[in-house]
Amino acid sequence: MEKKWSVLLGLLVFVLLPTIQGVAFEKGDIKIGHVAGLTGPASVQRHYFDGRRDMIEYVNQRGGIRGHKIVDYWMDTKYQLPPEISAYKRFVQQGIVIFLSTTTGGSEQLKVIARGYKVPSFFIVNSVGARHPPGWHFPVYPTYGDCTAGAFDWILENMWKKSKPPKVAVICADTAYSRGPEEALPYLKSKGIELVYKAYVPMNAIDVTAQLTLAHKAGADFIINNPLMEIKALLRDLKRLGLDKKGMKVVCPWVTAIASIFPNICKEATGTIIGTWQGMVPDFEGKMGLGYIDQGWKDLVKSKYGKLRDTGMYWHMGPPEIAMIAEAIGKAIDKVGYDKLNGEAVYYQLERLELESEKMFNFMPDIKNVPGKRGMSDKAIIAVSNLNNDGLWGPVTGWYKMPNLLEWKREHPEYYK
Repeated sequence: MEKKWSVLLGLLVFVLLPTIQGVAFEKGDIKIGHVAGLTGPASVQRHYFDGRRDMIEYVNQRGGIRGHKIVDYWMDTKYQLPPEISAYKRFVQQGIVIFLSTTTGGSEQLKVIARGYKVPSFFIVNSVGARHPPGWHFPVYPTYGDCTAGAFDWILENMWKKSKPPKVAVICADTAYSRGPEEALPYLKSKGIELVYKAYVPMNAIDVTAQLTLAHKAGADFIINNPLMEIKALLRDLKRLGLDKKGMKVVCPWVTAIASIFPNICKEATGTIIGTWQGMVPDFEGKMGLGYIDQGWKDLVKSKYGKLRDTGMYWHMGPPEIAMIAEAIGKAIDKVGYDKLNGEAVYYQLERLELESEKMFNFMPDIKNVPGKRGMSDKAIIAVSNLNNDGLWGPVTGWYKMPNLLEWKREHPEYYK
């Protein structure tokens, strides 16, 4: 009886898991797996997911990878970690050669899990924990902490005119991802920047009046926020309380989500946000970004959606991921042949990935294998909202080098006691 119940329970768990979707595989196809939060509180990942799938379609239209079509399994994880881990394991059984993650916690756990399965995981932005010690997970950009540190380096160098360093508050969603910028707090302290207030709020908070009021009372000049859904409330309450007129600004290491989900909020927040583009997010048909992207790629997007998608997660995250892994898979095929293509062969190439921006369709700067960084770009664009006439975000300083907090931590252990 006990055995029967365990079987029934296993079947129930299997049925309740989010459904894995895919397409029919044919001999000669290249299988990949990916997940996204398509529903639930962080359903913003729909933009990210669409970018991935459209780029897969575009690569296949151009002949695939060394003549082999990419086909994918995918799952809606509702931005939850257990389904993401489950999807990885089930996709591996289907024969994928790489898995694309979407959460900070997932990336940190998959680094350990993937070592046993020998199928690498890959995520475009991440935490120090996902980067170090190196494993079978490949983050590409600097961490949220790196980008926060870079933003404040830029602020001190280009913007801050007072004799005393600024004071900061952290108001962010109570998630591992949103707390990512806190890795930079010891670095900010070394610059004389004082943390005067910290608050965690629900991921879909609709009012942060109390937190902003306390931050202002504590003397905060900047609010650090790693935007999830609460950024909408944060920016509107800041303006409603008149704190933007009193000089308070928001620093975000990852502003693409706002641009994708809340373009009107971006427009309303003119001059209020300082952030880092962790890649070349396009200024439509302008001098950077889409103006140089392959016309065939833009035509595909227009044919599917009737127009180009909003700037942000759609352009910045999904397509560059596919461009990078396509390069690694192609080199793996060159090395071992298609018949011997597996996760380990792709892992070997990801460790050595060097990719020029032209092959990235100018979505991102050159990606090169830098010792200790595992191929991560160390640059970003510092941006302030509404710099151009269209109300879109645009670059202030062009490329700006990020600090490497992992290296800095090793050099200054006294700040991490």
